[in-house]
Amino acid sequence: MTRDPVSFLQKHAPQSTATLDQDATLIPTTKSDALYSYQGCKACQPLNTWWAEHEIMLHSEFRDGNVPAGYEQVRLLRESLDLLPSGVDSVRLRSDTAGYQHALMSCCEDTSHPRFGRVEFAIGVDVSPSFKQALVTDVSEDDRRLLYREVTGLVTNMDRDGEDLIHRHRKRCGKSEAAHGVMKDDCAGGTLPSGDFGANAAWWWIMIVARLVLGGSWVSRRLVIRIARDHPVFDVYLQARQRIRELLPAPCGQETPGRSVLLLMPDGSPHHDPRGRPSSVLLRNIETSSHFDAQMRKMLRAASQPPTPAQYKT
Repeated sequence: MTRDPVSFLQKHAPQSTATLDQDATLIPTTKSDALYSYQGCKACQPLNTWWAEHEIMLHSEFRDGNVPAGYEQVRLLRESLDLLPSGVDSVRLRSDTAGYQHALMSCCEDTSHPRFGRVEFAIGVDVSPSFKQALVTDVSEDDRRLLYREVTGLVTNMDRDGEDLIHRHRKRCGKSEAAHGVMKDDCAGGTLPSGDFGANAAWWWIMIVARLVLGGSWVSRRLVIRIARDHPVFDVYLQARQRIRELLPAPCGQETPGRSVLLLMPDGSPHHDPRGRPSSVLLRNIETSSHFDAQMRKMLRAASQPPTPAQYKT
């Protein structure tokens, strides 16, 4: 489902390299059919593939909470490679310790892929006691990829400086963890609507496709919707916000002093409702309402200006 939106984005902002970050994220839930995750709570655990250069979610598979993060990671990598649009000629893979699998590394080393050939990778390694012992006794000084505040295990086929490689690995290829937070919280992907696994999987994918189609940042914890002044929703939105302000809480049985004010447009002219009457609002909390007036004027100014090409990466 991501193929067409990704191809459109690549057409308008071409990238020749795809750095893919594969990582799972937990969605805690109390749904009856949810299974327990490694953290001891009921959850679902999608495995996502993040394209760092475009900062978009290229691929995702919705899974039960008890599925290991590295389960069938080779298959998901191949599916992600098939989704990459034309113009991409080199691929890099980043993964946490869940990707430390001989099958995955062998797949990356395989040069028979018709488009990309060998895939460069940097994969985390569990720092076990035996690993630390081998680091001291069996590995030469020149071959060590280690020590950034603590012992770090990293296996790679890249010919790059070790410290730079560790820094890039820790940065998660462009904030894929932040994207998980936006997907689950800002875009409501973590608010599963059903007790049925299939319905929740559909909800997760609807969220991803909607984010791809609507555009905007995957890593900014903010969702801005621009509404033109002549759009039918514009007046409905303002009326709804007026009703919310009128219902500000007041102590039961007590009168709350207020004042009636006109709602003004950014240019200073009064805003009118659909019947042509000036919009007035009873402000019951002067401090809160003044803050809201400033936010409303800011929203109106943003809605009155067309989006810039940079916002759509064109």
